[in-house]
Amino acid sequence: MKTRIIKVLLLSCLASAAIAAVNLSYRNDSTRQLLAETTKDEDRVQRVRAVRALAQGKDDRNAADLARVAQDPVDAVRREATAGPPKPQGTAPSGIFQPRPQVSSDQASETHRDPRVRQAARLRLLESGGAYQADFSKLLDDPDYFVRRAVSAQAVKSRAAASLPTWRKMLVSDKLDDRVEAAWAVGQLDSKADEGALLGFIPSDSERLRLISIESLQVMGGDATRNALGDMLGKQTGKTQEALLRLAAHIEARPALPTLRALATNGKAAQESRVLALDAIRAMADPEAKPLLLKMIQDYDPANSRLREHSALALGALGATEAIPLLKRLITEKVIPVPMVGPSYDGDNTRIACIQALEQLKSHDTLKSFLDQIFLTECSEDLRRNLAETLTRTTGTTHDYRRSVTFRNYFIESLTPEEYPADLAANLKKPPVFVK
Repeated sequence: MKTRIIKVLLLSCLASAAIAAVNLSYRNDSTRQLLAETTKDEDRVQRVRAVRALAQGKDDRNAADLARVAQDPVDAVRREATAGPPKPQGTAPSGIFQPRPQVSSDQASETHRDPRVRQAARLRLLESGGAYQADFSKLLDDPDYFVRRAVSAQAVKSRAAASLPTWRKMLVSDKLDDRVEAAWAVGQLDSKADEGALLGFIPSDSERLRLISIESLQVMGGDATRNALGDMLGKQTGKTQEALLRLAAHIEARPALPTLRALATNGKAAQESRVLALDAIRAMADPEAKPLLLKMIQDYDPANSRLREHSALALGALGATEAIPLLKRLITEKVIPVPMVGPSYDGDNTRIACIQALEQLKSHDTLKSFLDQIFLTECSEDLRRNLAETLTRTTGTTHDYRRSVTFRNYFIESLTPEEYPADLAANLKKPPVFVK
């Protein structure tokens, strides 16, 4: 057992010595002889290093050893024996990033491995006409999305309506990428004749195709889209439903209003979808939505702050003067039951939305009454600023607001009132919102 251990240790020492010798620069005959012996080592890595050092030595005495190594069974060793001179100084070693060489125009091809080269070649073929004059769909078979979109954009720009036959052929293609590009293109060309084809893509399994079709319908959607949206909203979820809600608001899809009202009050629906439904109701000024909006603005659940915010904006757009007391209460009173804290004010965004709604309802007296309200002393700077700007617009008199102590730099918190800058000290002595 001891003999075996000693043998292993000796072999390790010899291997270390061989590595050290190989790493030495080839400067004397002793090193050359050790390198020549290392070319017979059982470890092929050691043989590769030794052969590389001998080959770079350019010594005629190494010819016999290199000729012998040229018959080595390992390819890597043979390659080192027959390799040319080393790279000149200044050449970046392998493994370090080097800029991709420019491809000359005669090498540019629509099948080149570089997507930038393929894009340039395909755009050139598109503009040259020829075989692609009538049907350019073959130029859109690239695996790279950006190459396909660049070719599509150029085809839409240069050929306009003349490209519609090709796009319509691609709308019924078996390839998903073709249908996506065609759905985008007909929207850019405002081809109302293809509205039905895009509506047919909404139930598709591909979310990418659904979203791009909805994006195009925002440009070209008509009565068919307005009538179909109500049914589609009930069948879709997630990003597709959100995109449909934005579409309904954009094209004012009034036939979908019952679905929008049901979605806005559906407590199980995603909050983002409910918010977008409220925005669509506000965009179309749906008078039948007033009761549910008045109910939603009185839902003081802390988690529903965004719903109260958008309900307030919708009530202002609808001219619901009966909501003025409710809006005022949300601004001035602590009505939100926060667990472990107790009654608290609503979020700044909701209170600012209530101020904007009161401005839309022309309740100027209510806005003026806030100047004497004690709640302003606890308000954030954003709320005071918004109220000052609103009063300036509604009364025609310039109003200013008291700035927060931290309005300049965070270190000002460590200052005593006597150390405040003069302009800040003067500002803080005034009411929260005041007339200049």
